[in-house]
Amino acid sequence: MTLMSKARFLRCLKKTPTILNAILKDVSSEQVKQLRDGEDGWNVVEVMCHLRDFENIFFRRAQQIVEEDRPNIIPVDHEALAAAGDYAIQDLKTVFGQYIDTRRRFINWLEALSDDEWHNVGVHPESGEMTVMEIAMQVTTHDVDHTEQMVRILGLADAQF
Repeated sequence: MTLMSKARFLRCLKKTPTILNAILKDVSSEQVKQLRDGEDGWNVVEVMCHLRDFENIFFRRAQQIVEEDRPNIIPVDHEALAAAGDYAIQDLKTVFGQYIDTRRRFINWLEALSDDEWHNVGVHPESGEMTVMEIAMQVTTHDVDHTEQMVRILGLADAQF
């Protein structure tokens, strides 16, 4: 069994919403807006908005790779996206619901792809060639990075590496 498989990435993509729900279920609206990742860092709502927006971006990139022949993938400025989307004033419950909706659609779409489609290639100007499978891997690592960030912001973990 290969470490990079459709089944493995689909399992990982299904786990993040459950983990995020457990982390966020008892957090107050004050905590999610006031606690920050450092003096100039994002609060939990801003991190969740980033996850929501990049869920859509990753989904569109994967669709583009399947629908087009070696498409060019457009980079996204996440700071500009945050400013334009007024992340800091969003409602966490609404944003989380939007994220969940997109994640479900993304997983359903990925599950319907053939094995060959998982290996279709697009080209990102900074990262080079990427397949749908590599986008799925990127989403799972992106999930881990920002889930850990929320845990740190909320003070839910003591150990750091």
